[in-house]
Amino acid sequence: MPAKSIRNGIELVVARRSRKERRCETKTHVCVKTIYPGERYAYSSLPPWSEISNERWWHHTTCVACVNLYHPEIAKQLFGT
Repeated sequence: MPAKSIRNGIELVVARRSRKERRCETKTHVCVKTIYPGERYAYSSLPPWSEISNERWWHHTTCVACVNLYHPEIAKQLFGT
């Protein structure tokens, strides 16, 4: 089954299931959750020279709890919560 993805402006957000341990990279850096293998998470990416003035591709992983807290509309589309 392919990963579910949505476009949020120019940003691409994909729901994935982790194969290795990852760290939640919430913007506030309050979350210290580890995303364990088998858990779902949101993976975001922006192309070079987009709205954050990045020179290379920008990637960001976020745990389901933080997506639900900070972006409930995206969580509903990605995870159905």
